[in-house]
Amino acid sequence: MAARQNRSQSNRSTTRRSFIRTAGAVAGAVAVNASLPARAHARVLGANDRIGIGFIGCGGRGGYTMNQLKEMRDAGGKFDIVAVCDTYRPRMDKQALLYKIY
Repeated sequence: MAARQNRSQSNRSTTRRSFIRTAGAVAGAVAVNASLPARAHARVLGANDRIGIGFIGCGGRGGYTMNQLKEMRDAGGKFDIVAVCDTYRPRMDKQALLYKIY
């Protein structure tokens, strides 16, 4: 039993010290990353004035929803349809042309 336990411990390359060092680095990176959006938002005025919407699936319900959103946008909605995706390429191309997505 002791030989088996020693063998499993010797295969580990992570020591307590390296684990704590790595955990500290990850925590620091998360803290820096969490503060970036707030600073970026303060610098960019009007960044959320227009929202970009992308669609996955352009037929049936997706096509209907895109038409409804187009009417809302034309009536003054503050958003744009910026991307479309569909497994059936001709339908995707048709919607991309209709909504002028390049």
